[in-house]
Amino acid sequence: MAIKWGILGAGQIAEKFLSDLSTVENAEAYAIVSKTPKKAKYLADKYSISRKYSTYDDFVKDTEIKAVYIATPHNFHFEQTKLCLENKKAVLCEKPITVNMAQLTELQAIAAQNKVLLMEAMWTYFLPAIIKAKEWIDSGKIGEINLIKAEFGFKAEFNPENRLYNPDLAGGALLDIGIYPIAFAHFFAKGNTKSIKSHAKVGHTKIDEYNSISIEYQSGEIAVLNSSILSTLKNDGIIYGSKGHIQLSDFWKAKKAILHTEKEIITFEDKRETWGYDYEAHHFGNLLEQQKTQSKVVSFEISRQIMQTMDEVRKQNNIVYPFE
Repeated sequence: MAIKWGILGAGQIAEKFLSDLSTVENAEAYAIVSKTPKKAKYLADKYSISRKYSTYDDFVKDTEIKAVYIATPHNFHFEQTKLCLENKKAVLCEKPITVNMAQLTELQAIAAQNKVLLMEAMWTYFLPAIIKAKEWIDSGKIGEINLIKAEFGFKAEFNPENRLYNPDLAGGALLDIGIYPIAFAHFFAKGNTKSIKSHAKVGHTKIDEYNSISIEYQSGEIAVLNSSILSTLKNDGIIYGSKGHIQLSDFWKAKKAILHTEKEIITFEDKRETWGYDYEAHHFGNLLEQQKTQSKVVSFEISRQIMQTMDEVRKQNNIVYPFE
């Protein structure tokens, strides 16, 4: 029988996920819940979702739901994931899974206590181009990694009520898109972080509008990472080694990886027709069928490493959300 998914949230990310979920074998979009019934109805009609809910309590009490995808703004992730886990629902939660380490630690403890699968939806880790880059590195194609560079930035119109600029919604470049360069660097670096240095432009609403991060790893690599909601950046991810480098344009949704060495240039291209969320959904479904409570690809420890980095960047730049 197909795994029955419940979708919590009805925004743009939820729609993209639903579009890709329709291509995943052994997956059924069964239920959706949103505090905006009009949006939920639109998605339910478009993707033939049989159950629509307007309250989270009713949603989590539906015993047919086996997996929940949480696609709301990240300031809501903690309370919503906690509710689902306490009701024995496996949860795939959009990144960042929480806004700080304290919240993450509590969720991981609840998941372990209830023996329920929990995974941060770091979809980038499952993309074929990213996996191919890792294979090239592991096979020694570019030698020892020296430098990892990644940046993600776009120009967002200033609106203090918008989730990007609103501190009450855990706004700012770091948590919204800065997590991608950090996750990219952690994926390819071989060791744990040794030191983190950062700078941020904190705007009128007390959130980071731009941040730059330098990470030194215990294994010797250095990462230089940038994210911005003030400027459109190059949006490349590049891994430099002693024998060559690998470039991934729009790395967080990469469709292409290019290997450059002194001897050759090789291009790998993923010709997928989906957004790319299907890869993580397929992985999550397999874990659920195998009765696993953690993913080895996005383990609890990996989520903790990413969160520790973001917490440290916020600490260095005095960025605190009102609800903390």
